Formats: sequence, C-alpha cells, structure tokens
Amino acid sequence: MSQGQADNWFDQGNQLYKNQQYKEAIMRWEAVLESGVHSGAIYYNIANAYYYLDDVASSIYYYEKALELAPDDLEIKANRAYVQNALID
Repeated sequence: MSQGQADNWFDQGNQLYKNQQYKEAIMRWEAVLESGVHSGAIYYNIANAYYYLDDVASSIYYYEKALELAPDDLEIKANRAYVQNALID
C-alpha cells in the first residue's frame, strides 16, 4: 500500500467524522493503521469517534495509544482527562 492511499483513507475518515459518521470514520482510520501507518493523530481521532459513540472504554484506550506516540500533546491529555472525568460522573 502506498503512503498516498493511507493519506486518502485518513482524509476520508476526517470527512466522515465531520459528517458524524463515526463508525465509518473509525473503519477508514483502522485501515490506515492496518497499512502500517501509526500516529498520535490517528489514535486521537479514533478516540474522539468512540467517545461520540458512547464507548468510553474504547475512547480512553485510544487516547492512551495516542499518548504513547505523542506524549506531550496537550489536546490529547485534555480530552483523555475529560472522558475519564465523565466516566466518574
């Protein structure tokens, strides 16, 4: 698979997410991961989509994966904290 195809799937996932088609977006981003491309941004996007699907456990899991690749990303940290607090409430 080419980097161009992975980029295309990433962009398709972003568009689906904007259209609130979260399951479909996750499928596109998972295809990018399966192609061997991994980034904090992909895991972060998947985490956000799972949050909107009310799957808090998966959301936290993917925020953790995002932080492994982008440990200093404040946005990932903030979203993870928000979701963890929502879990407690």
